[in-house]
Amino acid sequence: WEAYAKAMTVNNFASVFALAMQQHNYGLQYFQTNKYAAALPYFERSLEIIPDYLSSSIHIAKIKLLQGKTAEARKAIQHSLKYHPQNVKLLEMASLISFKENNFHEADKTAKIALQKNPSAALGLKIRAEIARKNGNYRGSIILWNLYKNIVPDSVEANLALIELYNKMNEKTLLKKEISKLNCFRQIKSYNDYIDE
Repeated sequence: WEAYAKAMTVNNFASVFALAMQQHNYGLQYFQTNKYAAALPYFERSLEIIPDYLSSSIHIAKIKLLQGKTAEARKAIQHSLKYHPQNVKLLEMASLISFKENNFHEADKTAKIALQKNPSAALGLKIRAEIARKNGNYRGSIILWNLYKNIVPDSVEANLALIELYNKMNEKTLLKKEISKLNCFRQIKSYNDYIDE
């Protein structure tokens, strides 16, 4: 009887997980085509089935951020942090939400925690780089954006940020080098056009 009871428990969990994953995957299909309102109920149903379904919480938070609803995004992340308090992706999302709320101190603190757990946490690096830039710490921002580029080498966003920073620091040689990298991606403008921009 005990073996049967265990098998039923395992089978029941497997079917519940499969149902939660199915709902999540439906949500992903809509999310990936930018149909966020259609995706949301599927992610929510996935969480109703398995309350600690991490990816569903993260996608709900992303949708809420896109809708400008930071309090609701925070609620989704805090819900999952109860189950996964050390999860790097959740910490990065919590940091991003704080950043969107202009709470740079909290955003930086949370991003640091994520980076301590995983030094390759790209979103954490990007958030810290932007906080440094907004606080006028251009050198620190340059270092962080370059670390980010080591993880995401084809990031046009990082190239644009570094172009702005090198321009502010009057680092013309590095500025031209960064513009040439960007030209490899876009190949539309000259150095002078980018410098003027």
